[in-house]
Amino acid sequence: MHVRSVKVPRLPLFQLSGRQEVLAGSENAHRVLGILIGQGVLRPDPGPCFLDLDQVDVITSSFLRDCLLEYRNHARTTVPHLYPVIANPAPKVLYEMTGYLQDHGDAIWICRLDRHGSVKDPEVIGALDPIQQQTLSCGAWGRPMPPALQRRTAA
Repeated sequence: MHVRSVKVPRLPLFQLSGRQEVLAGSENAHRVLGILIGQGVLRPDPGPCFLDLDQVDVITSSFLRDCLLEYRNHARTTVPHLYPVIANPAPKVLYEMTGYLQDHGDAIWICRLDRHGSVKDPEVIGALDPIQQQTLSCGAWGRPMPPALQRRTAA
């Protein structure tokens, strides 16, 4: 029997942005968005794609909106079984993202990834409508997450 291993895509924003610790501005966001889309992440099955913010200290709301959320929206329409997840947000980044998402009635998955790619502490940040909240509350062991994340953390 042949078992195929699928490597989960991990896109390091620090490197893709030209080693910027501060991700700011709409123009910069559109440039990095083009790079992300150019990576052509495809998956043979439904699962996550990690937008890794390791080494990024600050992110502005314009960058979040015009790059990370726009990439998520792009994935929804072009690769609907790809689930962008924000990985390794710094505390300041997490604070900015949470505030922006709550203010705009939006939400996104976040987690921590170790150097081996193991998922830790997956959660949704932002604002969920009641139906979304009810759906997520049905998650395994009180920790709602997409099935692909459940498989990655079940070790």
